[in-house]
Amino acid sequence: MEKVAIISRDNEIKEIEKELTRFSFKIDSKNPDFVISHGGDGTFLISERKYPGIPKLLVKNSQRCYKCKNLPISKVLAFIKIGKSDIENLTKLEAELNGNKLIAVNDIVIRNYLPIYALRFSLEVNNKIVEQELIGDGLIISTAFGSTAYFYSVAKEVFKEGIGIAFMNLHNKENSPLILNENVIIKIKILRGDGVLACDNNPEIIMLKEGDEIIIKKSAEFARMIII
Repeated sequence: MEKVAIISRDNEIKEIEKELTRFSFKIDSKNPDFVISHGGDGTFLISERKYPGIPKLLVKNSQRCYKCKNLPISKVLAFIKIGKSDIENLTKLEAELNGNKLIAVNDIVIRNYLPIYALRFSLEVNNKIVEQELIGDGLIISTAFGSTAYFYSVAKEVFKEGIGIAFMNLHNKENSPLILNENVIIKIKILRGDGVLACDNNPEIIMLKEGDEIIIKKSAEFARMIII
């Protein structure tokens, strides 16, 4: 891996660029071999949207970055240069509605559009009805990687394998989460109320209305993270 792009939320990347030059890496934002995500968890999600599937090196510049190696950038680059690194494939989720798709590393979120009105929806897994009608703010469908993020804030639980569903403020059922096999197909049908479909920290959202059916499943794509 010789060509690298840098994604950062601030302009303090001169030190990284200097170290890249020192180790004879070439900065290439168009066709990189790997991407340095300089920031925290949110920066990684932005990096994956811009460069899907390209290996990411997470460099910490935030209080919140669970997957970042807390090592000097010079040492990390030295490991990559001599081939002492590996790549971990991370499951991504895909949500589809009427031909429109959102791809997530962390989570897919379906929730009420206006907080003063509850959303009514049903839940199916592999064409079997799990819940005929749920009433509440919505739900979070998370990867294992994303279970330390929004999923945890609602479910107070982390999981290492599969797909998790956390329910937000249900009025007619306990809010206990579900942990499912990652190869399941999940269908959410909006029964009443307006909602939104969102993923990760992506500003692109899809509006939902009564009758909409959202299909969520494991994506054919993977995010790839460099492990030192």
